[in-house]
Amino acid sequence: MAHNSEIIFPILRNWNSYNIIKISVVILCMNSVLAQAAKQIKLSDNPYYHKEILGVKGNYILEWFVDWESKSVTFNVSAGCKGYVGLGLSKKGTVFGSDFFIGGVDSAGKPYFSDMHGILNETLERDSKQDWKLLNANRTEGKVHLSFSRSFETCDEEDIIINEDLINLIWAYGDTDETTHFQPHLGTFPVYLLDPDLTTKLANQVYREIGPHSSTVGMQRWRAATRQIIPASSSSQICTIIKGPSLGIRHYIVGGGAYLPFDESQKHVRQIILTRCTVPNNVDSKTYFEPFVKKKGEDCYFLDAPLLPKRLCTEMVFVSGYGEKAFYLPENIGIPIGDSPNEYYMLEIHYHNPENLGGLEIKAGLDLMFHPRPKEYNAGILTVSYGRNGLFTIPPRSPAFSIYGHCSSNCTNSIFKAEGLNVFAVMLQMRDLGKGIRLRHFRGNAELPWIQKDDNYNNTFQQIRWLPKEVTILPGDQLTIQCTYDSLSIFNTTTFSGYSSNDEHCLAYLFVNQVVTNAWCSSEYSSHIQLQRFGVQNITWDVVTHERIVTSAIPKSFVGEPLSDITDRSAHARWSPNVRAALQREMLYGQQSSSCPTRKMLIASAKKGSTNNGQPYASSTPPLETPLSISTVSLPSISHEYRPISECQRVAVNNFGYRNILRSSYKSNTKSKSKKVIVSTSTLSPDPPVSTAVSVKRGFESSKSSSVSRAQG
Repeated sequence: MAHNSEIIFPILRNWNSYNIIKISVVILCMNSVLAQAAKQIKLSDNPYYHKEILGVKGNYILEWFVDWESKSVTFNVSAGCKGYVGLGLSKKGTVFGSDFFIGGVDSAGKPYFSDMHGILNETLERDSKQDWKLLNANRTEGKVHLSFSRSFETCDEEDIIINEDLINLIWAYGDTDETTHFQPHLGTFPVYLLDPDLTTKLANQVYREIGPHSSTVGMQRWRAATRQIIPASSSSQICTIIKGPSLGIRHYIVGGGAYLPFDESQKHVRQIILTRCTVPNNVDSKTYFEPFVKKKGEDCYFLDAPLLPKRLCTEMVFVSGYGEKAFYLPENIGIPIGDSPNEYYMLEIHYHNPENLGGLEIKAGLDLMFHPRPKEYNAGILTVSYGRNGLFTIPPRSPAFSIYGHCSSNCTNSIFKAEGLNVFAVMLQMRDLGKGIRLRHFRGNAELPWIQKDDNYNNTFQQIRWLPKEVTILPGDQLTIQCTYDSLSIFNTTTFSGYSSNDEHCLAYLFVNQVVTNAWCSSEYSSHIQLQRFGVQNITWDVVTHERIVTSAIPKSFVGEPLSDITDRSAHARWSPNVRAALQREMLYGQQSSSCPTRKMLIASAKKGSTNNGQPYASSTPPLETPLSISTVSLPSISHEYRPISECQRVAVNNFGYRNILRSSYKSNTKSKSKKVIVSTSTLSPDPPVSTAVSVKRGFESSKSSSVSRAQG
């Protein structure tokens, strides 16, 4: 380098200042390119960078990056086409009601783009306010490359707010520049657009490529699976006892997902739960559990004479929901296994068989990755829910009926250590009627920010979702799971909670940084009070149909009938507006019984014959309410309720003052609720038009600077 400098500088002395300036500009440009390249290399390590390869032949490559500083998302698309490229945001996955970016490079090499929205007949219409920003557009042989961005919120009623809720991305491309109607190259996929992906690089490179016999970096795979002939009923839950890997020293599960090897497996399996089994004191685990490994699976909840010791299997190890992608833990957290060479687990699989087909043999389970490298924290799973044994009722034709389940302050005092625990991921779960769900957090006389929420819930996409930042729950805190259901499409049928796929439930799985031995933390409103509304005094379970059958009622003619028949008879009269409102108030403010039993409590209660693993009796007369209640609980009376204000509402505050914003109803930050406070676009400074000659290479690495330059302009 010294020799080169000696040559260059004498030459520079003989150049005029104009040539020196030109060289300086070139050097600066080279440095800028190198800096941007360095940023691009590091981008793949950013938890808010995502990539999807779409289409049958992978003809549509989508990348996106969330910039929290500018509150915007930048997208890069590379599509194998000769015409337009499109990307849409949709709540339901349909073109109608969607928010679309359409762009391309015409035959003359000139970029074009438009902010559009979907109307009827798969047709797009140009927005009156253009909020998508084109950053870069070019065409190579057979491909179009676009980079573009959009703010989380635009205060435009023709746009969709980008927030924590589930959103469906619609990808499209064509071989012409006609953009108002779509050609066949179109697809959709659901995604939580703003969620981080904290999967380690090791997981990306090793976990997902490891073979069943690979020993790469000590990584091993445990396939916890079974093959079952499922009953000819619409839904069933089958439990089996399986043996874990024979290790003898502690290893750590670092991630995994559902093992569904065949189309039939994917079609009929809805959920998979793995729990650890623990022997009573002074009993050898192999002697106790090994005989059960050889037995075929049995119904988890409805049996007259259960054979499996389900009451000994309560510590949840892993869970996989319907439509879930594989999930991998942070680098410093693992789920401990292998302390003993003989460890046993219960595999619980929920099957869906709406056609009541007989003789279906389904192979399914979990693929779990584990290795011996020590971890800083042992992970566990805490379930917060409305009591699974308890009853809740959803009236027909209800657009937004909410149910509340609580993990009480008494329970968190008894469950948690003094320092509390940290939640790093959450799976929210309802069934078909689920519309919105929130995991709420109370401390003292205030509500803290929601731990997780989704106001556009889809039962077919149950994901374990990373939290942007770990949330600490302390002893004495209260957690509340709020589930909102939409039964507008159901005219004369009351929906109940329960185990059938036609029933509903309301729960959250919290992935935390310590092992949790409590089976659940839940609450429920009195089933007896709810039944009295229909003249019913007592019910029982039918072990074949999984229906609730009335055993005592006034009038006596109700006895022997399914509870659903009674509630659905004259549904219009039974579910008057006053009755609906009264039930909703009871669910919201009524005192509920709280339950959070330890493993020892469950074993003790089972010996007394009161429950079977804390679940309904394994007979035709299960309890109406979850056992082992320790206290009562309700939604807290607090001085401060958490109400997030959207950016558009902040604009309204700045323009019109607090009086107007307080008059508006902003009980959620969904678009439908925020319309009342959205400012007309005429009151906002319009964005400067983006030049059609967007030839400067701008992508993820320059999204922040470009937004600054627009603001300065």
